[in-house]
Amino acid sequence: MELIPVNLSDLKRVEPLMIKYYGFNRSMLYDEIEALFHTYNHNLDEFIGDRDLSQYQDETTFMYEVQDYNPFNPKRYTNQSKDKYIDHQAVIFDSDKTLYINVTNAKLFNELDELTNEFELVHENDVDVVSVLLYMAAIYDKYISGGFDNEDIVSNISDSLIYTKFVRPEMLQLYEFLQTSKLANLQIKSPNGSVSISNTALWFTDLLKNYLYIYLGVENLEEAQSELKFTYGKKAGRKFDEPAFNIMAMGTFNILQHSTIASTKAGTITNQQCDFILRYLEVIGCFKNDDRKNDMNYIRSAISIMKKQNFISKWDYLLNSTFQKSPNNPTETCYW
Repeated sequence: MELIPVNLSDLKRVEPLMIKYYGFNRSMLYDEIEALFHTYNHNLDEFIGDRDLSQYQDETTFMYEVQDYNPFNPKRYTNQSKDKYIDHQAVIFDSDKTLYINVTNAKLFNELDELTNEFELVHENDVDVVSVLLYMAAIYDKYISGGFDNEDIVSNISDSLIYTKFVRPEMLQLYEFLQTSKLANLQIKSPNGSVSISNTALWFTDLLKNYLYIYLGVENLEEAQSELKFTYGKKAGRKFDEPAFNIMAMGTFNILQHSTIASTKAGTITNQQCDFILRYLEVIGCFKNDDRKNDMNYIRSAISIMKKQNFISKWDYLLNSTFQKSPNNPTETCYW
């Protein structure tokens, strides 16, 4: 076991790169922020400095929402009373304190240091790149060691877990069907029978589309298909059957374009970059014994395909502590 120190000022500086290339979400460090808060006896004054806390004030309707599963209940869509609170996690994130990520690989820091030195990622414009590589390595270690399987969190947000892992991919498939099929003379089948619907005036499919607009919230068919392929692995083929591996491989390729070993020709992957990516993924534990992915040709091919298909890094389905929710959903507690 090893503790990886993360200075929050440094993290905030490179956070945009982590979000853009690796799909980083602050909730990935929820436990570490809570541990830091506990270290200071839950005294928020230790993190505030001279900042105005009003910018961290948020509102919640949680206590006033209708608790039912009827999406046609008009009370879901009427204004509710709100409680105000200070988001202590956001306050702490914006401080200059240091949190620690507990990783299972005791050699992780030293091995990454040796790797980046070997490839001479030691110049001024490499500093942020090396920080991102370290922070994401620690987060990936947390992922593969089950660090996101917090039973207390999951038990409190079971609906959002069900939505993310089971309901949302079904919604995506339904959205794809509605966008790519003729919407007349439809059939609904079950083991006990079937019914034919002519869908006069598109009454049935418009109902479904309006529902998906609220509770799925994708912009277009391309976005839905991309999420199905890269997040859920639907119809993905063998190169996309491990979304976490894809995130780490593609994210590392993209972050290297900000380093001294960036491609001279935009969008291309050099042998040097491919070698670095392969060895980085090996250090952080992406490969199993006799893994077919532990191969430069595989890495090059997978990255090329992901680039062409506009790969988007999303951890929502993979983690029990981060959840994709429709931006059009007006409630905090109803996911469908």
